[in-house]
Amino acid sequence: MKNPRQKICNCLFFLKASLAVLFGVAGMAYNGYKVSVLHADAVSKFGRPATSVVIDPTSTECNAPVGRAKLEPPDGTIMMGFHPDWIIDLPADIQRKVGFTPAVFNSFLLMDPTQNPVIPYNLFEWNGQLCRDVSAILSMTIQPVEVAQITDKMVEDLARVCYKINSEYGVPIMLRFGHEMNGDWTAYGYQPTSFRNIFRRVAVAVQALTNMTAMVWGPNLGINYPFTSPGALVRMPTRSSNPADFALLDTNNDGVIDSKDDPYIPYYPGDEYVDWVGLSLYWYPDENTGLNVPPPDTYFYDQLTSTGPTMELVNIAAQGDPTRNFYQRFIVERNKPFMIPETAAPTHPGVQSRYTEAEIKGKWYDQIFSTENLRRLPRMKLVTQFEEIKSNVIDNRTQDFRVLNDPPTAKAFKDIMNKNRKLLAYAPDYKVTCGGSYQKKN
Repeated sequence: MKNPRQKICNCLFFLKASLAVLFGVAGMAYNGYKVSVLHADAVSKFGRPATSVVIDPTSTECNAPVGRAKLEPPDGTIMMGFHPDWIIDLPADIQRKVGFTPAVFNSFLLMDPTQNPVIPYNLFEWNGQLCRDVSAILSMTIQPVEVAQITDKMVEDLARVCYKINSEYGVPIMLRFGHEMNGDWTAYGYQPTSFRNIFRRVAVAVQALTNMTAMVWGPNLGINYPFTSPGALVRMPTRSSNPADFALLDTNNDGVIDSKDDPYIPYYPGDEYVDWVGLSLYWYPDENTGLNVPPPDTYFYDQLTSTGPTMELVNIAAQGDPTRNFYQRFIVERNKPFMIPETAAPTHPGVQSRYTEAEIKGKWYDQIFSTENLRRLPRMKLVTQFEEIKSNVIDNRTQDFRVLNDPPTAKAFKDIMNKNRKLLAYAPDYKVTCGGSYQKKN
């Protein structure tokens, strides 16, 4: 029987993914109008010409990097990124608020083969233009639906748009395709056969056109796998409903899919298709911990490695489980650069606490960038702040993920960034070659 903490965590996992989908659907209507105005005059508005890049697959200059992944910064360097609420804040707004230019900006879009276009490519290009205007990388999270209906042409169209943004705008792309595929809140969840197939098809199509787009594999943190979320979009396959997927997911061959099975490897497309790996990792306090409290000291590292004292807050049974040590298995053993594509320590406005918002969120980033963390996680190369405020559909509470809205919190965050300035890669400091090599400017 799951403890209350596990049930709440499953609800929160579902909430986070649901909100991402809601942003992708409900926000598109408003964004569509906004883009119709902004997309047409983006160049004149920002006053910067497009920085085109000649991508010649026959040129050795455009070969993929050797000894380092596409878009991977040098050792000892971490890119700082932001996921803004694109309806409210554009990259230039974040740049102004935070006082530096983040290296990466993330966005979410749906890929729906029943729609025309399959992906809202005007939004995709608009995101690319706005990243170009601040010299940043675009991290694009594509959420596919009706995967069985995605044709080769649709995949090729996606690859061509990536090539266009890379070449015409000079903007590199981190393509996080089908994130959190090991959860039941995604339309493509718990379907390892079809997921691996579509991920590989996209990777091959992209690799054929450009090395300035890196493929990102990003499952959900698997400490509580398998998940049983309220309002789940998919169900775990059975022997009779899908024998092939059942066999893949029953990794210990005991006839059941449960917490003893591997939460990651059935969904892994293969080293040749993956440039980066990543996990979304948040500090989600609840009624058991207290809603507005700072994270325990080792929470970040413990969740990545399935070790340490804070495992009892989430799932003590997973402590020391080697299948849940994500960092060891996919970063160390497979030699992949690691990103945190979404992170935050959300607070609940209106809920009394003896801690300030600045203390809670500042401690989260102090923990991420602690000397001990950096020593133990040397391949962590990107951390992306999720900069939105959301309404929790489970309990109607508002969760504020932002670090730049509250002045004391913004100051605390910026102080941590300034303290780690020599470690961090900001957009103006680096350039990307046509082969996807991330290089410091002279």
